[in-house]
Amino acid sequence: MIDIEWFRFRRQDDVFIVFGWRTAARRVAMLSLLCHVCRQQAAHPLDKLTKKFTLFFIPVLPLSTTYQLTCVACGTSQPVMKDAAEQLIAHPDSFTTAAAALGDPPVPTV
Repeated sequence: MIDIEWFRFRRQDDVFIVFGWRTAARRVAMLSLLCHVCRQQAAHPLDKLTKKFTLFFIPVLPLSTTYQLTCVACGTSQPVMKDAAEQLIAHPDSFTTAAAALGDPPVPTV
């Protein structure tokens, strides 16, 4: 038989905390670039990914921020450094290839 008084007392001392992290994506820009993987002129959305610490499913503070460039044609995603992402946002027409936007050497044409 369960002692009811002990159960009531024990329930009052328990603490339940739910915490974790969540990554939220926000579209920063849509660029038309030449993909270095599929070599097609395609749209490349530039997304800002922010990982946030959550307490009881409420975002409390940001842990990290990264940028990601994705080719719509083939689905290839690449991380982008913050300064390169800011340059892409400020001057979207100055780059013609995704490799040039990321600072990689030019891709040889076949």
